[in-house]
Amino acid sequence: MLTNEMEKAFEMEKNYKLNRPEWNTKELQEDFEVISFSYGMVSVVRKFDGQKGFMDFNHSPRVYFNFIATD
Repeated sequence: MLTNEMEKAFEMEKNYKLNRPEWNTKELQEDFEVISFSYGMVSVVRKFDGQKGFMDFNHSPRVYFNFIATD
């Protein structure tokens, strides 16, 4: 049985993941067109709506996150 504190922690983690989605390389290629790379940042176009933007990424493990729309 989970305690209230554990339930709150699980709920916080779930909300964090929903509000800060992450993509691995394969997922990124499915959801975005990559325009260019820079150190720790990638310029992309979101495929489903054509929205341009930037994302941060970590090298190891390679994870893309923090999509920020432009124009």
